[in-house]
Amino acid sequence: IVFVFAPTPERALEMFEAGEVDVTRILPSKEIDRLRSTDGDRLIVEPGALLIYLDMDNATAPFDDLRYRTALSMAIDRETIIADSYSGIASPALAMVPPGSPGALVDSCEACAFDADQARTLFAEAGGVAGDTIKLSHVNPDDAAAMEAIAQSWRDVLGLDVSVGTSDRSAYLACGAAPQGVVALGWLWDYPSCYSLLSPLGES
Repeated sequence: IVFVFAPTPERALEMFEAGEVDVTRILPSKEIDRLRSTDGDRLIVEPGALLIYLDMDNATAPFDDLRYRTALSMAIDRETIIADSYSGIASPALAMVPPGSPGALVDSCEACAFDADQARTLFAEAGGVAGDTIKLSHVNPDDAAAMEAIAQSWRDVLGLDVSVGTSDRSAYLACGAAPQGVVALGWLWDYPSCYSLLSPLGES
């Protein structure tokens, strides 16, 4: 068996379709619908333990207010984003770890439910004002569409002025500094344990 490392999911798919490799995984989300129609007999979709989350400095205003952070969370329509940005192959994060993880609690995050009215109430209680600016960044190009959708949700529900950009993951993790604004990160477990997914959260 020869393992070949590709720098991106896009390149891995190119290698597979060119016959350079026999198997690949973690495909670009934007290609799933095409692959379903053209390669349905070779495409296998199975549950995995991957968590995508938003990182922010909860020691610095406005993120130091739990009501503000909860408002941001409740303003996100996860079901719609998954359907539109991930071709329906993901599931909403309703707990700290994916449900397939041993010992995982199911639906333990009340703040993960989409509730625009409650989000607006908490946002106002935390001192949030329509027109406030916030920066949202992502390190994975495959998450770009989802981050744009989250930004639009924050604009529509909370009236925030949201800018969306990219961050270099290696540089971001190496600097050890608090994030500027909100940064989308992800982690795929290294071994079948909740700890594999929770431990990086304490380091990011």
